[in-house]
Amino acid sequence: MATTTARAPRKTQEKPTFESVWVMMQESDRQFKEMSKATDRKLQELAESQKETDRQLKNLGQQIGGLHNSLGSTLELLMTPNLTAKFQKMGYDFTSYARNREIKEDGQAVAEIDVFVENGEYALAVEVKTKPNDSHIREHLQRMEVIRRYADQHGDKRKLLGAIAAPGFTDLMRKKVLAAGLFVIEAAEESVEVAVPKGFKPRKW
Repeated sequence: MATTTARAPRKTQEKPTFESVWVMMQESDRQFKEMSKATDRKLQELAESQKETDRQLKNLGQQIGGLHNSLGSTLELLMTPNLTAKFQKMGYDFTSYARNREIKEDGQAVAEIDVFVENGEYALAVEVKTKPNDSHIREHLQRMEVIRRYADQHGDKRKLLGAIAAPGFTDLMRKKVLAAGLFVIEAAEESVEVAVPKGFKPRKW
């Protein structure tokens, strides 16, 4: 006798009702709001972190700038001791010495001079560098032109001389500075030396 297996009745899928759809929409809305709040918190944290990073970078920049200025001032002091005495031996009797001299036109600084020594006949503008290069020579020659123009505008007819001072020069850079008509001032054992090779004629502006 054959046996038959009873089949389980199929479950009919319930049609969504207004209430069930409303519940789903509310749940989706709740989840979306939670995600939005979490995203807002993260963005706020990132913004605050960026502000702190910016503040730290600004402080670091100020510290580095201050350190650079301090090192520059120290180098100027180290590179120019007894400078007037050194030039006096060459016939330049400078009677005035100044550091960080500014040349202004219409209230604006157009040139800055690290060391400026002068008398009634000559004025010497010294640019101090840690490691001179070609661009430093060009910049100082341009600076000398600005100083000459300023002097002429104010009736100052003195002869202007230029120099570059540094702890040391390569042989090639020393030759380039001298070829430009600028004095070379470099560190010696306890002072500085002014390089004046045979035949050197300083340029006068």
